[in-house]
Amino acid sequence: MAKIYVYAVSLFILVSLTGCGPMPIKMKVPDYSIGPVSSEDFPDLVQSAIPANKGKVRIFGKANWLGFSESPGYFHVVAPYFSGVAALTDTDIFLLLYNDNEQRYEILTQVPYTGISFDPKHGRSAGGALYLYIEEPEFSFGEKSYTPYERTYLEFTRPTGIRSDPEKNKLAHLLFEEKVSRHIVEQPPITSFDDQY
Repeated sequence: MAKIYVYAVSLFILVSLTGCGPMPIKMKVPDYSIGPVSSEDFPDLVQSAIPANKGKVRIFGKANWLGFSESPGYFHVVAPYFSGVAALTDTDIFLLLYNDNEQRYEILTQVPYTGISFDPKHGRSAGGALYLYIEEPEFSFGEKSYTPYERTYLEFTRPTGIRSDPEKNKLAHLLFEEKVSRHIVEQPPITSFDDQY
């Protein structure tokens, strides 16, 4: 009964994050899986998948990234989201999945920090999701492209289950505050009528 409750609450949170309309559904990538995220080899497997010129992986782990649509400008009953491994370096977000045939992690997509902005006001104190804004109108996951909503949500989760990993999320917030530009909401200009009367 407790597992059903936790699942229901987590599903509710996922729906809330994507904007109370579409139901989230995991993106399908054939022949790939989450991989051995609980094994002792996990850190080495992740680091070996990242190109040497991108430096050391600072934060990594199981993660979800929500806030995408399969077609621009259309409302969908289901909203696809990435579920796999995220690795943060000093310059990029790498999203990885495990190639079950080759038994290694492979990069599904790479997002340079220069292509996103970050809202530091939300989630840091609670160790919650990172609020990210993607500048590109289309975003590729493997062979398929998706349209990001205005705001997306990247969240590290625990190796087992679907619960959030607050400590990793806090570390990711700190890294992004240092490396990623802040998202600035454009305010409409204030019009003064003083000179018109």
